[in-house]
Amino acid sequence: MDNLNLKAVCNNVPLVVNRELAITNSSLEEINGVNLVFCNNCIMQDLEHWIEMQKGKTCDDVKVYVSHIQELLKSETEGKYKQLYAANSVKWSAPFKTYYDKF
Repeated sequence: MDNLNLKAVCNNVPLVVNRELAITNSSLEEINGVNLVFCNNCIMQDLEHWIEMQKGKTCDDVKVYVSHIQELLKSETEGKYKQLYAANSVKWSAPFKTYYDKF
């Protein structure tokens, strides 16, 4: 079997990865034009961890944020995502919105 030349075939191809910095950095260095897409489970785990670390959070905060993000991740179109983001993000705390927007 011949070696697969990823540099030749990965122009604008999504590559689903976890948020491991070494993986994302090496993927970006090795393959120009790759579109990194983070695994939904990894995004949810990171968000849930961030929420749990916040002082003054309530169970309702956790439920609302998790529900909103799950809804966003299930968006079928970019337009629907933007619409949901606009509706949901006004309900978020400033620190959560800043954290989420870094994704």
